[in-house]
Amino acid sequence: MLPPLAQPPTGTPPLMEDEKHKFRNAFVSVWLQWLVALWTAVRGPANTAPPVNSAAAGTLGQLAFDQNFLYVNVGVNKWKRIPLNNF
Repeated sequence: MLPPLAQPPTGTPPLMEDEKHKFRNAFVSVWLQWLVALWTAVRGPANTAPPVNSAAAGTLGQLAFDQNFLYVNVGVNKWKRIPLNNF
């Protein structure tokens, strides 16, 4: 004898695609705020003057930002940047 067909789950319906994106974006935003707060507590406040190039003077862990990028120093005088996009 075949087992009965599975019944659909009851309760909260699955998130729609737009709701998933909103949740993900909110989660990432909160996560980044938490990360910057933690980093500030450990390393001191971010330097608001961004580096002029990827080999500009800086120390490991230093942060900087401008309107378009978050800059992270990943080694002595070695910078990486992350674009800041609207969502």
